[in-house]
Amino acid sequence: MTNLLGVSVNKCFIPSVANTIGTDMSKYKVVRKGQFVYVPVTSRNGEKITVALLEEAECIVSQAYTVFEVTEGAGLLSEYLMLWFLRPEFDRYARFYSHGSAREVFDWETLCATCIPVPPITEQTRIVSQFATLEKHISLCKARISLLERTASALYRKTFVDGIDRNNLPAGWRIGTLGEVAEFCYGKIPKVTEQGDVPIFSGYGIVGQTDLPIFREQHIVVIARGDSGSGKVVLSPHCFFLTNLSIAVLLGHNSDMKLYLYHHLQELGTASLRSGSAQAQITINSLSKFDIVIPPYHLCKGYEEQVRKIYSLKDNIERQLSCLERTKELLLTQIK
Repeated sequence: MTNLLGVSVNKCFIPSVANTIGTDMSKYKVVRKGQFVYVPVTSRNGEKITVALLEEAECIVSQAYTVFEVTEGAGLLSEYLMLWFLRPEFDRYARFYSHGSAREVFDWETLCATCIPVPPITEQTRIVSQFATLEKHISLCKARISLLERTASALYRKTFVDGIDRNNLPAGWRIGTLGEVAEFCYGKIPKVTEQGDVPIFSGYGIVGQTDLPIFREQHIVVIARGDSGSGKVVLSPHCFFLTNLSIAVLLGHNSDMKLYLYHHLQELGTASLRSGSAQAQITINSLSKFDIVIPPYHLCKGYEEQVRKIYSLKDNIERQLSCLERTKELLLTQIK
């Protein structure tokens, strides 16, 4: 068998990145559907315990992992036990009872000694079914969002890329700089408040709430700092506070170029603008001098009108997804 998988702190199986060339695969452990894989190390593990339930065809895992299953006749559904492991309270419990010097582990004996409330099978089945329904709707929302993003990208390529030679542009097209069509500003250090209802956006995602918004409309955001993420181009929420990790790209007189610029910058990639020795970063000066293709305004406006409808639908689905995710978290808190 060559289906080698690993387990992530998100409590799911992932493709292994291990180099197995010349490795004797017969020494790896076989995991079958319905069995769990558990990694005892908790230190430097995101404050989480790594455990997952295999729901697909059998695979093999590292010899360092522990494979176990629910005893037949124990009155406990494997799916319900996995939900119990997904609870944040279980991660905190595992970290609290971890021990060791060089690295802390939540060992097998401690896991086996953990007390687990076991409700009747009918109750377990009801909860598992509810969770499965939520997961199904979440997967559907993510698939629809992905489809809409691909549709917007396909429209971009059809309008601005296919058949266009950057070295021999059609009449009305030209090479210019980003600074000709956009303005920029750095984010700031936020004041986090529990009562705030404005999302704090870092470019990597929402990292908190505040009551001091900077922007009340959606903008292009370029992650300005970070060895792995700097140069990434994303769209912000519609109302947000921008952290000092990122740069907001503010359009000047031609606001109908926003979605064109967003896809164009994604295609070009701005990682080449990174500088700095201690930490890679992108500056407003380098962004303003960045070469871009500037098509005729009417093409950008037409594209904006088309894609704005797609992104409006995408925003609605993302709100649904957020509600489903919160409902899933609430369901997990009810499992004691």
